[in-house]
Amino acid sequence: MIRSFRKFFEFAGHQSRNWYLGLFYEIIRCILEALQFAALLVVLDGLVHDNITAQTALLAFGIMLVSVIGTAIFWYLAHGKEGEGSYRMCEDKRIQIGNRMKYMPMGYFNSHSLGNLTSVSTATMSDLESMSFAIIVRTLVGVIHASIFSIAMCYFSWKISLIFLAGVILFMVINTMLLRCSKRLSPIRLDAQTEFMDAVLEYIQGMSVVRAFHMAKQSNTTLEKSIDETQRKNQLIERQRIPYIAAEQVVLRIASAAAAFCSIALFVNGTLKLTYCLIILVSAFMVYSQLESAGEMFFMLSMIDASIDRVEEINQSPQIDIDGKEQTPDRLDIEMQDVSFSYGDKKVIDHVSLTIPQGTTTAIVGPSGSGKTTLVNMIRQAENLGESSGINVSCEVPCRVLEGVNWKIILENSRESIFFIDEENYFIKTEEFASAIRGSENYFVLITRENLYNLPYSVEEIYGLHVSGKYRDTRKIYQKMYQIYPKTARLPVRVQKIITEDSNSGYQFFENVCAERNITCESAGGKTKIPEMIGKAGTEETCIIADGAAIGAEMNLLSNKIEEKQNVHLYLPESFEWLILNSDLLQDKEVRKILENPEDYIDSTEFFSWEQYFTKLLIQKTEGTYLQYKKAKLNPSYLQDKNKNKILESIQGIQWKIKSLK
Repeated sequence: MIRSFRKFFEFAGHQSRNWYLGLFYEIIRCILEALQFAALLVVLDGLVHDNITAQTALLAFGIMLVSVIGTAIFWYLAHGKEGEGSYRMCEDKRIQIGNRMKYMPMGYFNSHSLGNLTSVSTATMSDLESMSFAIIVRTLVGVIHASIFSIAMCYFSWKISLIFLAGVILFMVINTMLLRCSKRLSPIRLDAQTEFMDAVLEYIQGMSVVRAFHMAKQSNTTLEKSIDETQRKNQLIERQRIPYIAAEQVVLRIASAAAAFCSIALFVNGTLKLTYCLIILVSAFMVYSQLESAGEMFFMLSMIDASIDRVEEINQSPQIDIDGKEQTPDRLDIEMQDVSFSYGDKKVIDHVSLTIPQGTTTAIVGPSGSGKTTLVNMIRQAENLGESSGINVSCEVPCRVLEGVNWKIILENSRESIFFIDEENYFIKTEEFASAIRGSENYFVLITRENLYNLPYSVEEIYGLHVSGKYRDTRKIYQKMYQIYPKTARLPVRVQKIITEDSNSGYQFFENVCAERNITCESAGGKTKIPEMIGKAGTEETCIIADGAAIGAEMNLLSNKIEEKQNVHLYLPESFEWLILNSDLLQDKEVRKILENPEDYIDSTEFFSWEQYFTKLLIQKTEGTYLQYKKAKLNPSYLQDKNKNKILESIQGIQWKIKSLK
């Protein structure tokens, strides 16, 4: 037991100080909790001698109050340190595992079970996180509590104290045997857990094949066998440890009963006061309650021991040599030049060329059968088979396919890679995925027929895979990439009404402009409400001004709505901040250079959308000047005629009416 404790505290590292402090608080809590017996002793003594007074009752109440309040306070302090120590320890270990896996040789992953790696990173770490401190505390405190109480019994009777101590010693002997048994059984349980995880992962990852070949009944067999085997091993473990637990229960109850009968015998012989006899009778079967609970924790203690070994096994795995000079490529663009691909005689991709600029999230959209998934499969084959695949992917950084249940783990342990993700991976539609790629040091190409509403991506980042029908022969399909949505539609236009995306500085600017020209100006209150505003539009010539840098996910719906309303038009500058920068109001050479090729300056690890970058750039460039910019509230300087007209002149799509006479 002591070795297991020492091993755990070494594993905890610098977080062990939280654990030591938590244990200290727990021991104080136990002492304060034991004061309740002192209060009981005062009351029983008063009852026996028939001299309970207000002073006696007040004393007992005071002791009990100190015990209850002190116990609650130190319970709170102990569990606070428990939570801090547990979660920070496991956070450190998870990061350590992730960093270790980045530099493991690929042979390690071929020779080690994916289920083991997954189980250690998830279930094993969760067990250590949620149970380790509670198990250690209940084990250690239970033994200490019972031992202290047994020694304290010397105050009443050294004979009874010996009985209690004998019970503790016998309990520890049996527990030592249980611990040896548990150490032998714990790896079996963890192996069963790993095998089960392997079976589940294989079942899920093979589901596409199962559905394609109608093998649902056959596929269940392997998983069911794994479940049965796991259950069989768990039952075997329980059968082997139950006799030890039963023996502990018997020893503790015999010791309690012997202490009770001995106290009665000593009282009858006149060698033990009635008060002491009563306090022993009351507490005889309560003394070992925590020790009994500790006995149940010994098996779990061995599980923690084995779990630590599993984690350390990964953290001590060999690493590839990471020494050397790190080189960063000048550009991270993806280029495909005249790419073709066939399934036998059926040519699916024919002479496709594509350039995806760095610093962007690109969505490739197209109908079923247009070749989107084939494009992903080609990347996957090139990644897995290298030159033998017959597919040459020319890129200065790794070009990979992200898929499967372990996508998050792969993403966390990858940097400066280009990931292609097919729409069959449902996770690309989730908020979890959108959150995971924020600040990621990777670039993403998303293959989908649907818009991804959780991602802010520019209209310029959406491409289609166009089937032209250039060749009449169905075996030859000519395809090309094209930008689906232009930044303007049916423009220029002389407007009668302006609708802006939000109510920040952009709205405040256009509201002022419209007020001068008797043009109605409204705020949609967010991009998701723009379709509703289109539906409610009347017969006025209406222009919607929205941030093209983040409106991409809404474009399909917006374009369909606008087709229904011939008098509604769409103007999509990257953002209002981009409009100001593009107007050359600042007369800044660096800004002009950035606007020519924004992808050369916008790093997706820092800016999740281009809108964020242009906002920060404008704030930085105007800081400390009369044009100092704030997004939430427009600086009045931008409404000065000279500045306002310069911005309006840069807007090519809208013809502003001259101010009407009243």
